[in-house]
Amino acid sequence: MVKVTMAGIPPIADLRRVAVQLDGDPRFAKLAEMIRMALIAQSCHSDLAEAAHTIEALEGLLKSPRGLGSTARSTTECALLFNAISLYARATVTSAKRGERGSIQVREKLTGDQQADHDIVAAARNRAIAHVYAEEQIGDRIWHRDHLLVQKFEDGWAPLGYTNRVQVDRPTIDRLARLIPAASQIVKAAFDKRVAAIVRLMNESDVPETIFLAASVDPVTLYGSTEEAKRVVAARSQGHAFGFTARS
Repeated sequence: MVKVTMAGIPPIADLRRVAVQLDGDPRFAKLAEMIRMALIAQSCHSDLAEAAHTIEALEGLLKSPRGLGSTARSTTECALLFNAISLYARATVTSAKRGERGSIQVREKLTGDQQADHDIVAAARNRAIAHVYAEEQIGDRIWHRDHLLVQKFEDGWAPLGYTNRVQVDRPTIDRLARLIPAASQIVKAAFDKRVAAIVRLMNESDVPETIFLAASVDPVTLYGSTEEAKRVVAARSQGHAFGFTARS
């Protein structure tokens, strides 16, 4: 019999904590490693889902007359675009140093046109957002122009500084709209494959149930409320769920 929590939800074990407990035991080395690989895929897939929501929010803002011509509007557009680019690149491009999560490299599984889009988005992240390469064209635009000028006055020369940067870029938005669904499908396939391997290894290696009990978590605490916990568990049959935890 499976015991349920006070909220009426079956017990949940945190596989990250399970992997920590399995470390050092050669019988479970493959299982511990596969759990970590599945966690990477799950996290990258979440990045792509958030990138999709960000593009949706940006498209909604661009259709709205709210604050047109204001600094606040321009800054918000820029923040949404840069966030979507960063999330996409973090999930599919960036390499990992020790202790970092890393990504799921998707480029080789994209079509030729998608690869071209992917390379431009990656360049925007690496050469215009995370770092600055002034006067370099990325895709259709030069994203950073910096000028230091001098102007002659009667009493001598005076300096003038001028910077022009891309705040929002329609071709990049369109590239992300094309790329995110394709990349999500690739990353989801990697996640499914790794989870299937976890289940197989768990059945083959006969992990003691005490390890899962020691790694159990309270779903209400995890998801923020009883209602949210039940919603997430119910959404399992749909493959995924998105929401907000009840945190201040």
